[in-house]
Parts: sequence; structure tokens; C-alpha cells
Amino acid sequence: MDLFCEYIVKRKKSPVDYLITVAGYFAALILSYIFLMLNSLLFGFGLLLIAASWYGAYILMKSRYVEYEYTLTNSEMDIDKIYAKRRRKRLISVDFRHVDICAKIDDPIYSGEFKNNTPSKIYDVSGLSENDIYFVDFSKDASKVRVIFQPTDKMKDGLKLINPRVIHIV
Repeated sequence: MDLFCEYIVKRKKSPVDYLITVAGYFAALILSYIFLMLNSLLFGFGLLLIAASWYGAYILMKSRYVEYEYTLTNSEMDIDKIYAKRRRKRLISVDFRHVDICAKIDDPIYSGEFKNNTPSKIYDVSGLSENDIYFVDFSKDASKVRVIFQPTDKMKDGLKLINPRVIHIV
């Protein structure tokens, strides 16, 4: 049976994201004032530098817009990070045939697994809502890795079939 699912999750903006955006625009404003005052010393390149500083602030603001794409193909889930709907980077690939455990974070039976195990690397690729968040623990290159994600109903149904002993989907 072939399985293919895609899902895009928007990352919730944190206060740090808003702070970086405001700081970028504030820096562009200060640089604009400085370049405007020094325009005669810069031989007319001051206006070009002002435009470049505002463009840099715009690029900085757009780079804070992040989405995660889950692609489940048969037993392997690829997770990509998409910046400003323009650039993507592969974060991790998870083969669900070789995971240690996959369960809901607030499941009373497996919450001990979530709280007591401390992996060396954690990928939090969950989105806006706080409910229906799952975790998966597995080994990669002799280190423990944890991925926190939000699967769709179709992904949950497919994951149940792949490895039912270690994948505990409610």
C-alpha cells in the first residue's frame, strides 16, 4: 500500500520575532537619518544606502515568517522548513519503521516517556494550535532525537499501519 500525505504548518510568532522586526525597522530608521545627514559626504550615494537599509529591514521581517511542511511517503516523513514562502531547508527525515516511540504529548500513559527521556536534539515543528501535538523519539547517528509535530488525521491513520507496536496514535 502506497501512502502519501503533505501538510503545511505555520509557526506561531514568538515575542522574539516581533522584537527582531521592530529592531530591524528602528535600525533602518536610524541608518536613514545618518545617511541623509551624510548624503553630501557620500557623493549622493546616501539615498541609495537609505533604500538598501529599508530593503534589508524588509528582508529581515520576511525571514521571520516560517512554515513547516510534513511529507509522509510510505513509512518516511520528511520535514522541511520554509522561509518566507521562498526558500526551503530539509530539517530531518524520520523512518517510522525504526522509531522508539511515537505518542501524544499529553497522553497519560506515555507522558512519562516524554518527560523522563532527554534527547540530545529536539525539533519542535508544531504549529499554531496547542492540542493534538505528538512526539516521536528515535536514534540517529548514535544520538537520541525527538521531533514534536502535529499530524493530520490521514497521517495518523497511515502511521498506525506502519509500526503499530511503538506508534500510539489516539
